[in-house]
Amino acid sequence: MVQARLGSLPHGAQKDRADLKELAEIEVEAIRNGLARALSLRNATASPACRLPPEILAIIFSYLQAIWPTRLVRDEGVNPTDDSVGDGEPFYFTRAWYTVAHVCHLWREVKSAQPYK
Repeated sequence: MVQARLGSLPHGAQKDRADLKELAEIEVEAIRNGLARALSLRNATASPACRLPPEILAIIFSYLQAIWPTRLVRDEGVNPTDDSVGDGEPFYFTRAWYTVAHVCHLWREVKSAQPYK
């Protein structure tokens, strides 16, 4: 497929190389977008949990938010006076229930629509 799309680009003179490179970049981006769509469809059909209705997910996420809240915790590995380590902050928020956004596209959309409590 890649050879069929990119191999058909004409090989021209030196002045045309910039145009050819731009065309190739457009083709590569189209292939990346197609791959992302294919992976999203695969992920959505692979797991029964990704096929739950958004309304059910929203209810589940509201319970999850209540029992798994984000927390401000101390990062023991950071010296607050040493800016060379991370951002120098000795505290950070845990991801907690926000990790559901990494499961699939639908879960990310439903999670994003949830009000933060």
